[in-house]
Amino acid sequence: MNELEYRETYQSVNERRCVFEKTINSRRCSCEKSCRFHLADREGIACKSATANVLCGELLNQMRSNARFALHLTSADGPLPHAREIKVQTGGLLGLQGLLHPEKSAADSIENAIGLIDLAISCHSLDGNHWSNSRVYYNDGNRFAEPELQLLPTCGPHYMGHPDVGHQYDRGYRQTYVSSVHTWDGPLDRGRLTAKADVQKFEQQVEDN
Repeated sequence: MNELEYRETYQSVNERRCVFEKTINSRRCSCEKSCRFHLADREGIACKSATANVLCGELLNQMRSNARFALHLTSADGPLPHAREIKVQTGGLLGLQGLLHPEKSAADSIENAIGLIDLAISCHSLDGNHWSNSRVYYNDGNRFAEPELQLLPTCGPHYMGHPDVGHQYDRGYRQTYVSSVHTWDGPLDRGRLTAKADVQKFEQQVEDN
C-alpha cells in the first residue's frame, strides 16, 4: 500500500479523526473519548464523540494561533509540520493541565484531554469574564454524525452563588475574605464584631484608635 492509498483508506475507515492524534500516538496523552485502531503497520486514533471532536478542534486552532511567535510563524491556519504540530498539541495541553491542576504543573504527560477541555470551558471562557455558551445538539438521525448546534448564552459556575471547593489560586483547603472599607459618620468609642461559621465561632473586640 503506497502513501496515497493509505491516506484514502485511512479517511474512509476513520470518519471522525482525533484532533490530538499526534500527541496521543506519542504516548504523552490519553483521552477517554479516543479509540485506537490499526491500519497496515500503523496506528490511528478515532474520536468517539462528535461534541468532543468539535471542542478539541476549536481549542487546537487557538493553540496554533497562540504558538505563532514561539514557532517563528506568521500564520498557523491549519495543521503544522509533524514536529511543530506535536509541540503545539503536547505543549498546549500540558500548559492547560498546569493551569487547571497546579499540582501537576511539572507533569510530562496529560491524563485525559477531553476532561481538561470540559473543565476549562465549564469554569472559564474567553476574555476572562466567565460568560459562556451552553451547547445544544439536535440529533440528525445518524447518531449525531452531523448534528445541528445551537448556542445558548449562559454563565459559568464562578457566577453562581456557591464558590468552588478550595482556594481559587491553588485549590487548597482554605478561604480568606478581606472586607471592603466602610465609613462611619457618628462617634464611636468601641464596638463588637461577631461572626459565625460552620466550623468556628469567634468574637473580636474592635476599639477606636
